[in-house]
Amino acid sequence: MPREINYRLWNGSYMEPVGEIVFNKDDSYHVNGEYPVNDKTMEEKFGGNTYFLMVWTGLKDKNGREIYEGDIVTTPKCSGPRVVRYDAPEFLLYKGMGEDLDTKVDCDRFSTPMVFEEVIGNIYENPELLK
Repeated sequence: MPREINYRLWNGSYMEPVGEIVFNKDDSYHVNGEYPVNDKTMEEKFGGNTYFLMVWTGLKDKNGREIYEGDIVTTPKCSGPRVVRYDAPEFLLYKGMGEDLDTKVDCDRFSTPMVFEEVIGNIYENPELLK
């Protein structure tokens, strides 16, 4: 059975659910009828704001909260909070927000549900949780 695919959008000010994605012929798409997003970078600067589209991992934390790419989670397998990131073909936990692969955490592959994980924030609204 295929898994449900959900997205959410950081619009530069707050997080909002994604109800509709319209794909264009030029490899871009519009989210919720207004936010243009570039498919290659998953972000597009438009009107002075930066928008980020985040995909649901298909997993929920111990409180039943959906875990999205960009969420900051805690788990007893790792010391300290970790960032959920997509690294094809799976989601991995990272120590920080940088693109450096050295920050990748080997304590969990994050591809199977763990009842101990808890979402404590996300990298857009709560970056201080990673300091």
